[in-house]
This record gives sequence, C-alpha cells and structure tokens, in this order.
Amino acid sequence: MHRGNKRLIAAKAVQAIMMTGALVASPALAGSAGPGVVTRITGVPASTPPTILFYTNGPRTSAPACATMTDRWVIDVSTPSGQAAAAIVISAQAQGKTIYVTGTGTCSIWTDTETVNFLDVSS
Repeated sequence: MHRGNKRLIAAKAVQAIMMTGALVASPALAGSAGPGVVTRITGVPASTPPTILFYTNGPRTSAPACATMTDRWVIDVSTPSGQAAAAIVISAQAQGKTIYVTGTGTCSIWTDTETVNFLDVSS
C-alpha cells in the first residue's frame, strides 16, 4: 500500500472514531430546567417502578423529543438514590427553594416525561 493511502485511511479511521464518540457520549439531548420552584408533586406508588412526578416553573432547555410534558420530571422511588432525590424535591417545595433539574435525556420511566439525573437546590 502506498504511504499516502495509509495516511488517508488512518485519517478516516480517526474521524470515524471521533464521530462515534461524539454521538455516544454527548449529553446534548438531556434536558434541564431552572432556576425555578417545584409547583406540584404527584406520587404514583402503584406504578412499576413506583414514582413521583413533579413540575417546575423554571425555563426548560434541550428536552428530548419524548418529553412532551416539558414542565414535568419523574423519579423512580424504588431505589435509595431515587428516595433521596424525592426527598430533595419535597424539601425544596416545602421551603420554597429554587431548584435546578437536569435530566437523563430519556423517558425511560414515564413515556412523556424526562427522568431526573441531577438536582441542585439553592436559597
């Protein structure tokens, strides 16, 4: 193989790897909201998994296409981390604190609502 062809193939391979990494690792589809406050909380203990749905009034950015309820978020409360997240949301609402929410970019728990990935509460 000619030296120029090897360089072209290597360059194409690097480009393909970089594009694949950008597609797989990109959090660009994850939504976020805030600053805002929690305006409503709904518990759905009979769902599988048991969940809470909550609404915020903060500006929303980058919601995934599945999240047609753009002011609503969902947490799976069947796990310790989900229970901790639910406690944060309930506490934020009770105290009237400002909340920032970041999602997973998926509606894996509730088909029209983005799943919560990260919460930040401030005074």
